[in-house]
Amino acid sequence: MTTPLYPPLPRGELSGEEAEDVKTCPFCKSDVEIKKISHVHKWGDEYYLFENVKAEVCRQCGEVFFSPEILKLMDEYVKGKKSSEKTVCIPVIKMPDLAVA
Repeated sequence: MTTPLYPPLPRGELSGEEAEDVKTCPFCKSDVEIKKISHVHKWGDEYYLFENVKAEVCRQCGEVFFSPEILKLMDEYVKGKKSSEKTVCIPVIKMPDLAVA
């Protein structure tokens, strides 16, 4: 079980276990839900794609929060302590500088 980044905040008429599941985004104060997401992680000049990552995601602003356990696991993959399932290639596109009219 992963540890949330901040304690659940009960709301309105909710009680018991329902209240335990409701969390609030520290930035926009909207509800946060637990989801499985894909996450691009930059480490130095390299990028890593993590799929099926358990995260707390704000329903309004989209801010993403990871538990300490998930962050530790990501670090183990990035530092080479664990191996990846596959490698993908992505195109790199440098956008031209455009003047704003």
